[in-house]
Amino acid sequence: MSNTNDVIIFGGDSFTWGEGLELYLNTPKWIDERTKINGWTQLYQKQDYESQKFRESNRFPTIVSNYFNVDPRVYATNGGQFETPIAHIEKNIQNDVGFRPNKIKCIILQFTTIQRMSLHLDKDCKCKFCVVTGFEKPFNIYTKYIHKHINNDVITDTDYWALNWLEKNENIPYKNLDYHTLFQQIDNWFKPLFIRNLNFFMKDYVSKWETIAPVYFIDSWEENSSIVINELPEFSKRMIPLMGFDNTYYTNYLEWENTFPHKRIINEFPETWNGHPTLLQHQYLAKSIITHLDGK
Repeated sequence: MSNTNDVIIFGGDSFTWGEGLELYLNTPKWIDERTKINGWTQLYQKQDYESQKFRESNRFPTIVSNYFNVDPRVYATNGGQFETPIAHIEKNIQNDVGFRPNKIKCIILQFTTIQRMSLHLDKDCKCKFCVVTGFEKPFNIYTKYIHKHINNDVITDTDYWALNWLEKNENIPYKNLDYHTLFQQIDNWFKPLFIRNLNFFMKDYVSKWETIAPVYFIDSWEENSSIVINELPEFSKRMIPLMGFDNTYYTNYLEWENTFPHKRIINEFPETWNGHPTLLQHQYLAKSIITHLDGK
């Protein structure tokens, strides 16, 4: 990888995009911000050219791409649903492959939480559930209903329609629930839906991408997502081993982040309440990816 016309496509969410890295900028403004609440709701209002350049320069996609002298393709906006990196990768493939089929050197996807999935990953889905709900995530619909029910808030006809649909078609119950055990059961109720979508993702997207360039994964930062994803051999075998602060390699993201002096930004700067990877972790993520790609 040594041609500046080459690219690596990075898919992910705020963990890939680099949210919170500006808090490591050693200027009076950003040193002071380490003592304030700074989730993205607060941070985005404070962005300036200097913080943008610092974040982009220090996130792991840029460090990796600088090492290989290629262009990093990172989604322009912070955050993302499960489908966001899929659309980002698809768009970049369409833009690049047509006239330079060897331009994309590899695709690296860091998983977000599977709870952010639509019912169907097909972006052109015309099924009644996707149309009626406006592609709202089934998990969101369900948990919003639970909170409305607990707080005696208004539950709409659309809510009930979607819940009835999920009960009938996905075996996800919503009536006469035991609220003492409910939150221990939700993940299991949604698991078949998640696995079906993950298998669809592998068959309809990853298999196509791999005809163009190698595809590698980074594990999800969310516990249940990590468990479900890594149960599937086609996913686990594509996971990049991450070098921990203890110099041991991990494919499980949560095990990996626990090796560091600070698990997340919130642990290094507690008053920020920002739960994203630290500057040091971005450096180790980059080192891990470089080691993995150099070995190929």
